Amino acid sequence: SQYASKAVSKERKLEVIGKTCLCILARDYQVTVVPNRDGSLCAHYPFELLLPTCSKSDGRAVSMNPGLETVLSDESNLRQMISAARLARCRCRFPVPVMQIMGKVICRSATLSVMTEAYSRDCVDSLSSRSWSELVTRGSSASSEKAYLQSLRQCDIELLKKMEVSHICDLMVEEKKMKLGMYWSSSEKVLDDKQYDHFEITPVPYPGCEFFKEVGEKGHDARGLHFDWSQPSVTAQIGVKANLLGIDWTKHTQWDLVTLTQNYMRLFLHYLRTGGLLIHCISGWDRTPLFISLLRLSLWADGCVHESLSPTEILYFTIAYDWLLFGHQFTTRLHRGENIFFFCFSFLEHLESDEFMTSKSMLSGQSETTDLSEEENETSRQRDQTAPRLDRSCSEAVSAKSTASSDAGQEIAALEHTISHEHNGCTTRKQRLSQVRALFCSLYKQAERTGSFQSAPSWSVSGLVNQYLNPIKSLW
Repeated sequence: SQYASKAVSKERKLEVIGKTCLCILARDYQVTVVPNRDGSLCAHYPFELLLPTCSKSDGRAVSMNPGLETVLSDESNLRQMISAARLARCRCRFPVPVMQIMGKVICRSATLSVMTEAYSRDCVDSLSSRSWSELVTRGSSASSEKAYLQSLRQCDIELLKKMEVSHICDLMVEEKKMKLGMYWSSSEKVLDDKQYDHFEITPVPYPGCEFFKEVGEKGHDARGLHFDWSQPSVTAQIGVKANLLGIDWTKHTQWDLVTLTQNYMRLFLHYLRTGGLLIHCISGWDRTPLFISLLRLSLWADGCVHESLSPTEILYFTIAYDWLLFGHQFTTRLHRGENIFFFCFSFLEHLESDEFMTSKSMLSGQSETTDLSEEENETSRQRDQTAPRLDRSCSEAVSAKSTASSDAGQEIAALEHTISHEHNGCTTRKQRLSQVRALFCSLYKQAERTGSFQSAPSWSVSGLVNQYLNPIKSLW
């Protein structure tokens, strides 16, 4: 049927985008691919989860944390652990490491699920292998419900421990999400059994996507825009240690959206110095990708992640992987005027200052200074003076394993042609972030105005967007 044909076309496009992301990520990292075909692990996650196990230099692995690298390289064991833990979080959106830096990972997920969701999903998943009476009996008492949830959460905890996560940052403005008089989610910060005490849990309440309608009405200028923290639904309290980083966190309700976002970025970068980081909101597909994308771009601008990528490549990767493939509901948000996606990239102008700069030595705990080492500066200069090329061995691997290889190869070729025509003179953090922001805003606004880039040459950035951004908007 027409609808079936559209579904197949959408799936193929997503597969092509996923394979292109794999090739881009494999430029700088060894990658473990965890299959999620047909949403077997999570219906809202990519067909293939791309786990960066360790960084590469001149094509060779650079080991920083052998224990963590062993865990992330064992796809079979990881899949078993994920399968055991997936019901512990809303919509089965379990923790996924999406960045790796100096032997530490940044993970994303949804918040903790409640019994109603976890048990109902378990029933649906298990009907083929377990009798209905057995399922009903298993959840028939309050004590068994508590034990069931504790068991799921313990699996979640073991997964986080294996990934060496030490900080959990919760962006929810609620202690628990309530809708229609029922709790639809929980969170680590409110559990009375202290099951997650192994981790440093930091509530960092941040406005939900509904608030970004006001941002859009102000022309996406968040300066002077304040969230109403007095709403009855806002029950979470900020949990940052007093005066950490010299900031009075008790005044967070007085900050406008720009200051709030900047200070949370300072906090997340600080936490990353001492251990792995998990960031989540409720479902993990609005506020979570906002900060994941900002962190990725900020760290890239400092030469700490994705060192070989150009502005076009890093923009492609973060839109495709951090937003689209992890389930951001772009069409719904755009229809409601809640364009948190556009806010993410327009906000980059507020992160250009060197006060947000970090370095590999800082993240490894070797230095507290914000100055980059001479070696890192030289690496940065070499990167900006040379137009990078996508890893040909990765392209060949994709061709050998994927039915979408032809289209993925065309995406890669388009990227390479675009990169060869780019200006690579950006040498400072401000210049790099400014170029990414300008590129995104120009292309996005042009897409809004004209709807297409049919007249653009295929090698240009606009031609890339014609092949990439417009199809992605239709997929969302």
